[in-house]
Amino acid sequence: MRKIVKHSITAAAAFALLANPIQSILPWSQSAVAQAATTSISSKAVKLNSSSTIAVRDVQLLMQDQGLVLAYTVTVTNDGNSKLDLQDYFMRLKGKSGKVFKANTSSSDKSITEVAPKSSVNITYYAIVDRTTQISDITFDIIAWDFSQPNYQRSVGTIKFPAGQTEKTAAYQPKTILFGSNSKVKGALKQYYVTQDQNGGYVTISFLLENVGSSSVDASKLNFALQTASYSVYDVSADLSGVTLQPGQRKIVTFTSQVPLAVLGKSVNLISYTKDETNNVSLANGAFVIPALKASSAVGVGSTRAVFMDGRSISTSASTGFLTTSDDTTDITMDFTLKNIDAAAIALPDLEFFIRTKSGVEYPLSYTKADGDKLLPGIEKVLNLSGTIEESVDPNTSKLIVRVADGETTSGYVIGTYMINGATQQGAVGSVYTYDTSYQVKLSTLERAPQADNDQLIAQLEVTNISSTSKATPNLSGYFLVNGVKVTAEAKAVPLDDTINIASKGKYRFVVYSEIPYTTALDNVTFVLTAPVEGKTAKTLYTFNSSSISSIPTYNQNQEYVIDRVGHQTSITLLKSNIYKSSTASYFYSEFVAVNNEERNALIGNIGAYIKDDKGTIIPIEVSQMKEKVLPDGKVLISAWGKLNKTFNVSNYQLIIGQAITDSSTSTSGTTATESTIVVNPVAYKLSGTQASATLTTLKNIPIANYTFSMSSVYNTLSVSGSAVNGVKLDFDYDLVDSDEYDSVAAEHNLMFEFVDHEMSNATYTKTYTLDKEGDGTTPGLPSGTALHATVTFSDSEILEKIQQFNTYTVNIYDVIDDAKVLLATKDFTWYEKE
Repeated sequence: MRKIVKHSITAAAAFALLANPIQSILPWSQSAVAQAATTSISSKAVKLNSSSTIAVRDVQLLMQDQGLVLAYTVTVTNDGNSKLDLQDYFMRLKGKSGKVFKANTSSSDKSITEVAPKSSVNITYYAIVDRTTQISDITFDIIAWDFSQPNYQRSVGTIKFPAGQTEKTAAYQPKTILFGSNSKVKGALKQYYVTQDQNGGYVTISFLLENVGSSSVDASKLNFALQTASYSVYDVSADLSGVTLQPGQRKIVTFTSQVPLAVLGKSVNLISYTKDETNNVSLANGAFVIPALKASSAVGVGSTRAVFMDGRSISTSASTGFLTTSDDTTDITMDFTLKNIDAAAIALPDLEFFIRTKSGVEYPLSYTKADGDKLLPGIEKVLNLSGTIEESVDPNTSKLIVRVADGETTSGYVIGTYMINGATQQGAVGSVYTYDTSYQVKLSTLERAPQADNDQLIAQLEVTNISSTSKATPNLSGYFLVNGVKVTAEAKAVPLDDTINIASKGKYRFVVYSEIPYTTALDNVTFVLTAPVEGKTAKTLYTFNSSSISSIPTYNQNQEYVIDRVGHQTSITLLKSNIYKSSTASYFYSEFVAVNNEERNALIGNIGAYIKDDKGTIIPIEVSQMKEKVLPDGKVLISAWGKLNKTFNVSNYQLIIGQAITDSSTSTSGTTATESTIVVNPVAYKLSGTQASATLTTLKNIPIANYTFSMSSVYNTLSVSGSAVNGVKLDFDYDLVDSDEYDSVAAEHNLMFEFVDHEMSNATYTKTYTLDKEGDGTTPGLPSGTALHATVTFSDSEILEKIQQFNTYTVNIYDVIDDAKVLLATKDFTWYEKE
C-alpha cells in the first residue's frame, strides 16, 4: 500500500504562477467527504492532523503548446515534533462539474516525500485543464489514506475559490513570487507605456523585483509573458541574465512586448513563470494586472514625464522645436531634458530620437553622444536634438518618439512620446531673443561689405547679461538666407570685444559674416542665430528677418568715428582725402588721426575702408595698420590709399570706413590662401569736388605723412666719372620738418624723386629715400631738418643716347606706401638753370 500512496503523491503536479498566499486555517474535521467544508482559498487552510496544515497558493493558468496549464503551489507546515510523511496524503484536483484532472509534480520537487519537524515545504504542481477552465472552477480535495474506510480514503478537507475569486495582483500592488529553492521575490508593476503604429502595439513595462528572502536570488530563472482574458499569450523581452538580487535589494527592470492591434484597449496580465525543462512545461507563479493597453497620450511641450532608466526614476521633457525652412526641407532643433530624481548616478543610456508624422513617416534626430556621460542626481542633462523633415510635414501634428537603442543582447524600447510645438522664433533687425535665461541677444545691424571680388554679409549682434552675476561669453554663431536660400559659404563668428566674461547687465558684441557674390540682389535677408553643438549640426535659436540691409550713417568730414571695442577703444578723425593724378595712374589718398581711448597701453582699433561713386563703382582702399601698442591718449597717423580706375567719378563719391576684421580664407578657386579686410559698423563721408588733381605744382610745403618737405635751389648736371658720362645729378636744398603732432605713424612712407626729360625718348629716372632714417644699404635715407643740401644721382651709362638737346625736364615727388606711388608734387625745370 505504501507503494501505491507514493505513486499518488508524486503523480500530483502543477504549473506555478504568482498569486496571493493563503495563510488562514481551516479547522480539521474527521467527518466524511460530504461533510468537508468548502472554504475561501485565500483565507483557509486544511489541517492534516493536530500539528500539520496544508494550503494552496499561486494558482495560475498559462496557455502553452500542450494546452491550458494550471499551476499551483502546495504549502505543507509541520509544527509537530516528528517528521510528517507526505505519502499518507494526496490531493485530488477537480474542475467544473466534478471532472478530475491529472496533476503532476514539478521536476524540482518530485523528490520531496516528508516534512521535517517545525518546518514547511512548498511543492509545485501542474495539470493540463480544459481550455474553458477558470480558476474559480477548481476544487482541491485533500485526502488521507485510511484503511479503516471502505475505499481506504478519508476526506481531510476541501479548498475552493469562492465565486469571482481571483489570484491576480492588482495594478501597481506588490506580490511575493515563490520559485526555485526557497527564492522569494516581491514583484510589482511600476509603470507601463504603450505606443502603436500600423503594425501593432508596443508595450514597455517597468517592473519592481525585490528580494524578500534571506539568501541571494538568481533572477534570471524568472520569465514573463503577456496573457489576455482569452488566453492569448505574447512573448515579453525580459533579459534578466546576470541579475542577482541580494537580500533586501530592489531593482526596477524593463520589459518589452509587441501585441496585435486587436489587443489594444483590453486589459492583459503580466505572467511570471519558471521553466521546467525536464517536463517541457512553463510553471506560472504570478499574474499582475495591466489595465487597458491604450496608446499613451503624448507628453505636452514643457511638461514632464517620469521614466525608469536602469532602475532609476528620471524626469524627462521636450522643449519647443525651432524650425528653419530652406528649399524643400525644414530643419528642426529642440532640447530634450533629463533629470535624475533618484539618489544614485546612472550612465546615460544610448537614446534614439525620431519624429513620427501622423502618417507614420519617421525622421531621425541626432545629438552629440559622449562616452562616460552620466545622469547625476538632481542635475539636468540637456540633449540638443536636430534633424531635417520634409517641408510639407506639420510638426504640430507629429510626435517626438524617444527610445532606448538595441543593445548587443537586448531589444530597444520606447520610453516616451512627446508633443511637438514647431515654432519659428523670429523677429526683425533690433529684435531681442532670450538665450539660456541669462542672455539677451539683439541683432543690431545687417550689413553688406564690398570686397575686391565679392561681398560679405555681416550680422552684428549684441549680447546683454541679464543675470545678477558675471557670465562667460556665450558660444553663438549663425548663418544667412538670401531670398529664402541658404548661403553655402562658411559663416564665421568673430568677437568685436576682447573679453571672456560679461558683467551683470554688461554687454558683449560679435559679428557673423559670410561671403556672397557681388552680383547678388538682396530682396530678403534672414540671419539664423545658432548655438554650435560639437560633432553635429548647430542648434537653431532664433531667426531675424529683413527686407534690406541696414543703411550706412553719413558723417560730416569733421565728425569723429568711435570704435567702441572693449580693450581697443579708439576715436578716428578724418584729416584729408584727395585724388592724386599722374600721367600713368590716379590714386585716392586719405589720412586719419587715431587716438587710444583706453586707460592703458593698448592696440588701437584698426579700420577698413572703401570708396564708392554715384554709379555704384566700389574701390577697396588699403589702410595702414598700427601693430604696436599706443600710450593712453596717444595719437597715430593713419593713411589710406587706393588706385582708381579711369571711370571712377571723382567728382561725386563717398569714403566708407568702419571697424576692420581680418579674414583669412582661401580664394574663390579654393587654391590660394588670402587675407582680406571686412568693414563692420560702417559710416560714410560724402566727398564731392572737381576732377582736378590735388597734386601740387610747386615743390614747396609738400605734405608727406607727418612731415612737410620743401625743395629750393634745384639744379641738375650730368654725372661724370672720369671721362665717361654715367647719369644725371639733381642738386637742391631742402627742408624736411616733422610736425611732432603724432606719437606714431602707422605706415612707412618713402619719398621718391622722379626725373623726366622732355625729349622724344622721355628718359625717366627714379630714386627712393626713407624719411628721417639712416639708409639701410638698399634705400638711402633723407635726414630731417632745415636748410639741408642733398644730391640725388640717377645712374644711366647710356644717358647721352637718350638726351641730346638738354632743354627742359620735370621733377616729380611721390609718396611711396607699399606698392602705391602717390604723386604729391610736380614742377618743370630748365637744364643747367638753378631755381
